[in-house]
Amino acid sequence: MDDASDKLTEWTDPVLGDLVWDDEDGAWSGTTDIDGRDVVLTVTSDTIVEGGAATRADQEAALDEARPLLDRVLEMEPKFRRLAAEEIANAAGDEGDEETAHSALDEVDELADVLQLEAVSLHGSGELFYTDSSAKFFPDAEITVYFEEDLSFGGAEVSE
Repeated sequence: MDDASDKLTEWTDPVLGDLVWDDEDGAWSGTTDIDGRDVVLTVTSDTIVEGGAATRADQEAALDEARPLLDRVLEMEPKFRRLAAEEIANAAGDEGDEETAHSALDEVDELADVLQLEAVSLHGSGELFYTDSSAKFFPDAEITVYFEEDLSFGGAEVSE
């Protein structure tokens, strides 16, 4: 049986990067290198209850689940980014007149290209968090892309 002294406080992983354990959140957090950039990474597990008493085995299981999930998410990331740009453009078009709708749809490729991945949250399903690197479309906003456990696109939202 694991006791508190067996728990990990930090971990350097070849896939996930440098992580620190947060007992209160029941999560690993840190940074990982994605395409030469440090991206914030948060890893939790359905078996770990927020604020609960995770064991070392729980901590290790969360890491074991996250490694292949991160690889698969990064394979899907360009598709998720494109789908998010389409969904955001469609929403902007729905809110405006016909000219706004056509303009928004004409800029989907550009929007998809300027979305810069800032953070990844993995917990079976998860979220990708982006900023607009051009500041043209959403200069002060965060764009969140949701994905499901089967890696299907779960939607996108813009928050100021």
